Amino acid sequence: MSIIGEAVLSASFELLIKKLASLELFTQHEKLKAGFLKWKDNMEMIQAVLADADDRQTNDKSVKKWLDMLQNLAYDVEDILDEFETEALRRNLLLQEPAAAEQPCTCTSKFRKIIPTCFTNFSPRSIQFDSMMVSKMEEVTARLQDIERRKDLLNLKNVISDGKSRNVRQRLPTTSLVNEAEVYGREKDKEEIVELLLRDDLRPDNGLSVYSIHGLGGVGKTTLAQRVYNDDRVQRHFEIKAWTCVSEDFDVSRVTQSILKSIANDHSKNDDDLNLLQEKLKKQLSGKKFLLVLDDVWNENYNSWYTLSCPFGAGASGSKIVVTHRNQDVAATMRAVSEDKCDIVPALRVSYHFLPPQLKRCFAYCSLFPKDYEFEEEEIILLWTTEGFLDQEYSGRKMEDLGREFVQELHSRSLFQLSSKDTSRFVMHDLINDLARWAAGEQYFRMEDTLAGENRQKFSQSLRHFSYIRGRYDGDTRLEFICDVQHLRTFLPMKLSDFGDNYLAWSALQMLLNHLPRLRVFSLRGHCNIFNLPNEIGNLKHLRCLNLSRTSIQILPESINSLYNLHTILLEGCWKLKKLCKDMGNLTKLRHLRNSDAYELEEMPKGFSKLTCLLTLGRFVVGKDSGSGLRELKSLTHLRGTLEISKLENVKDVGDASEAQLNNKVNLQAIFLKWSARDVRNLDQCEFETQVLSMLKPHRDVQELTITGYSGTKFPIWLGDSSFSKLVQLKFEGCGKCTSLPSVGQLPFLKELRISGMDGVKSVGSEFYGNSCSVPFPSLEALSFSEMTEWEEWIPCGAGQEVDEVFPKLQKLFLSIVKNCKEHCPNKLDIRSCHQLVVTIQCLPALSELQINDIRSCHRLPQDIRSLNRLQISRCPQLLPLVTEEEHDQQQPELPCRLQFLELRNCEGLTRLPQALLTLSSLTEMRIHGCTSLVSFPEVALPSQLRKVRIQECNALKSLPEAWMHNSNSSLESLGIWSCNSLVSFPEVALPSQLRTVTIEGCNALKSLPEAWMNNFNSSLESLEIRSCNSLVSFPEVALPSQLRTVRIQRMQCFEILT
Repeated sequence: MSIIGEAVLSASFELLIKKLASLELFTQHEKLKAGFLKWKDNMEMIQAVLADADDRQTNDKSVKKWLDMLQNLAYDVEDILDEFETEALRRNLLLQEPAAAEQPCTCTSKFRKIIPTCFTNFSPRSIQFDSMMVSKMEEVTARLQDIERRKDLLNLKNVISDGKSRNVRQRLPTTSLVNEAEVYGREKDKEEIVELLLRDDLRPDNGLSVYSIHGLGGVGKTTLAQRVYNDDRVQRHFEIKAWTCVSEDFDVSRVTQSILKSIANDHSKNDDDLNLLQEKLKKQLSGKKFLLVLDDVWNENYNSWYTLSCPFGAGASGSKIVVTHRNQDVAATMRAVSEDKCDIVPALRVSYHFLPPQLKRCFAYCSLFPKDYEFEEEEIILLWTTEGFLDQEYSGRKMEDLGREFVQELHSRSLFQLSSKDTSRFVMHDLINDLARWAAGEQYFRMEDTLAGENRQKFSQSLRHFSYIRGRYDGDTRLEFICDVQHLRTFLPMKLSDFGDNYLAWSALQMLLNHLPRLRVFSLRGHCNIFNLPNEIGNLKHLRCLNLSRTSIQILPESINSLYNLHTILLEGCWKLKKLCKDMGNLTKLRHLRNSDAYELEEMPKGFSKLTCLLTLGRFVVGKDSGSGLRELKSLTHLRGTLEISKLENVKDVGDASEAQLNNKVNLQAIFLKWSARDVRNLDQCEFETQVLSMLKPHRDVQELTITGYSGTKFPIWLGDSSFSKLVQLKFEGCGKCTSLPSVGQLPFLKELRISGMDGVKSVGSEFYGNSCSVPFPSLEALSFSEMTEWEEWIPCGAGQEVDEVFPKLQKLFLSIVKNCKEHCPNKLDIRSCHQLVVTIQCLPALSELQINDIRSCHRLPQDIRSLNRLQISRCPQLLPLVTEEEHDQQQPELPCRLQFLELRNCEGLTRLPQALLTLSSLTEMRIHGCTSLVSFPEVALPSQLRKVRIQECNALKSLPEAWMHNSNSSLESLGIWSCNSLVSFPEVALPSQLRTVTIEGCNALKSLPEAWMNNFNSSLESLEIRSCNSLVSFPEVALPSQLRTVRIQRMQCFEILT
């Protein structure tokens, strides 16, 4: 028995006892009924002594062996009950009338409801099954009696347990004394805490400050607090000091009495009178600066903390409390009381011993994950659920919701950490991973490499859960040893990344299916040579989770329909999958079918409407002839998350769309409605698709909606219904028959709108904004138009309305391949390949990033771009705002002070930058590239924050302004000039004092460098690189700057002298 211990085993027994209690419904087979009731009685008696056995197992090997036997028995009993439930379900399905298949399934307590049908069928198969189960029950009964006899011999006693080890609860209280000679390290942590304690100015309200030291038991929290407490500076700083060990039993009276004794040597007999105790403590603390250390705190109850803290307010300003604890919630509670919190020691993890029983099982299961493995929340929840760790009736919550609570609890205790690479994933620290393996014991094993024959004795019958790191080629030799463990429940190949191909020998696959009949989790993920499955997969009657993701599976075998316990089928990344099994109606327990990227899937199978427990479904492919039609979705009322409905062109009746009842799928967050790409010229078909879409209105709580390939000529009215109060993302793709955009301007919380491939639209006008008098698109932040080949005009919303009244929060506008648009086009702005577009937007107050690319007729910049921090303009040959005449400068808007990045590229008509552009106080980087008409820059100093300037291929540029070099406040650090063939010289002044790198390349007219660049004692120049400047013949004949470390001179044809 591993240290999973009494709590976990007790949780298993509770579940088994519940199932056994339900078997009182047996009436047909008295022998089986009597056997089950006897099991129930025996298990209840054994459960009563588990706490005592758990405490004794560490020092008594006989007790540990007894617990091992008991754990194995619990697994086998669960398997037997599972066999009964499976057989009962099989018989019930045989008895069902066709009409009954249409009734929704509640998915709760099904075992209780259907067991009576097990013994109403006296077919030869049923009689054989009953006989076999009687034999198995007799064997288990004998083992159970042996275990009970050993219990009496070991003299195990009935004790009350709360799921925590009594050895842990009985640890000695801590004191403030510490032997400094035996303490090493943590000096920095100590000094940081001492410094905080000695400061009296940390609270503006002169209130009490509370600091928490947070970490796993045994990492040194108490020792650190002791060293701080005994520091001479701390001792002198506080008038009163008290140390109290709180531990788990947070009794306010006891803790108050302990503090009072520590301060005043109080030995009052009225220990139970909290009011008297607190009055005495308040009197002792009144007007005095005190330090209180509360060591080993577990309490998370706000009211208890508040009551305890009442006397502390009497202390003088600068009083401090230090709390050591293992759980983050303690610090949160203290913060709520004190309104001040400082985690001195980063959170590590909470002790395994104090996890609730169900969490212990879930945490131990994570030992199957390799170190550094990053997993999603849904991944571990599915595994816990399929292993039976989450009771679906627990507190009335769904298993998946309970699993999310467990994940968050483990995260709050620092057993799970968010990945630094992907915050949607979790990872376990290496030490936590080791802790999980220690907790898992012999029931779990993770194979990191091939095991030699001498190691095979490790795999006793206690092993139930197995994972291994996938190799490139996995064959019989590597996996044959695991086939000896016929009770195995989990077969889980793992890999730290999905890159690279992996192969599993066909013979190894057959070997696994033939020798591991009790598998509940079977994964073949990532084995790219799996094109089909043997029919023997149907022998895994206990199977809950089948993971075929990232395999090359093409067709699922028909035998899968006999796996009545299947809970999850994972088909993610199965790009070659064409068909599921013909009928899936028997998989009534199926909750998850993940097939979102099975793009070759032809149709859904028959009987799909019977899968009424289904929660997640990636893609529903409408069948053409023999498969499931759209109306099959009607009974799938529990669907949640994302659903894609594809091949909608196969819908034959508008009634089918209505019967799908998407508006009743309240838990669906994202819906994709897809018609296949095709050329529809039949007007009747266009009208039919219009009617179909009008019937596919989703529930008003949907958050994302995408419509692709729709060939109707108009969109339904419901698309612009303001009752869609949670809709934030809307996409239309390839709806080429529509001649106008949908009226979606009144969707109150729409943030992103993407429209592409709508070739039938020539004009965008009032219909786009909606008919309401309220502000259109009040929440829209990103708007994208692409592949709009016939679009000619964009008419502003309403006479006299300003653009900022239409898009008050728009931050990004993307236009790509819009050939003919000539009118009023609003705001990243990322505008590309719109050759006739005239940008005439007057006001974009929320715009932060502006990119204009390949706009042949772009004449103006927006007038109000106060939030802009990045401006990129390229291939705009007629950009009128950036012209030579000073009067045009005066017409330009005052550019925002937030602008940090400016890039002008290939603007051939640009002759001069406006002076205002170089007075931007926040500009840090400027790039000018390919502006072939640019002759000069304004004779003004560079912006004070500008650090990097890059000028390239500006062939008309002859010199740089002298004012660039003169500014003593310049922050310029890097100057690069490439391929400016008219540049003859630089101003004869010193370089800016902060300039560190200068690069000059391909400036063929440049003949010399200024002496002042070199003869400058204040220069910070560290790197000077000169390349391919064919007219440069020499350097100044002066000493190089003292800070100059790197000089590179390359490809210089006429270079002569370097002094």
